[in-house]
Amino acid sequence: SPSQEVVMMHGYFQHTKYFWHRLGLVRALLAPAPTRRAAADAWARGVEANGHDASTQFIAVHVRLGDRGPGGLGLPYYRSAVRAVEHRLRASRPSLRPVCAFFSDGAAALRDGLGAEICERYMIFDDARVRDDVALMVMATCCSGIVISASTFSWWAAVLGAYRLVAAPRTMEPECPDGSESGTLDIGAARANFTLGAVSGWMWLRVPCA
Repeated sequence: SPSQEVVMMHGYFQHTKYFWHRLGLVRALLAPAPTRRAAADAWARGVEANGHDASTQFIAVHVRLGDRGPGGLGLPYYRSAVRAVEHRLRASRPSLRPVCAFFSDGAAALRDGLGAEICERYMIFDDARVRDDVALMVMATCCSGIVISASTFSWWAAVLGAYRLVAAPRTMEPECPDGSESGTLDIGAARANFTLGAVSGWMWLRVPCA
């Protein structure tokens, strides 16, 4: 009988080289019409609850905090990333004042002042009734541009939403000098590249030490 080999794989296998040549099919499979409809309804509720309307331009901002330490990627990254997206949006509309739409596992921290330190105008999408797949689809379809974290969650939102304006971190945590506090990971891991962010056309931004 023919010999068989067993290959065991462990980890995350998410890279554009695996599926970019079939991106349309991937989007169709992972963003089905019912999920998109549920996301549209959830987003409409959130916009109305925060006093905005359909004319408002939003930038989706994913602030991952839970397992990344109290500051996540740090205020300097989020501020510079939001400014970079705003700059591109204002190239065609100089008077535009977009609103940040925050998505986060630390909504309480955003309400307690972190949100205001990142963006002058913002809302927080935090609907406990919404499943994770619907929340991801809201992030994927809500806005004119997106700032992602070192996270596959917002990375998929950027990919499935076909965003043309994407700001992504270059490293997994702030690029701090040796001996500096850089979060929950050690210095070596903190300097590891967030290679998923190196997508053609995206802004792959430095994560400065806070």
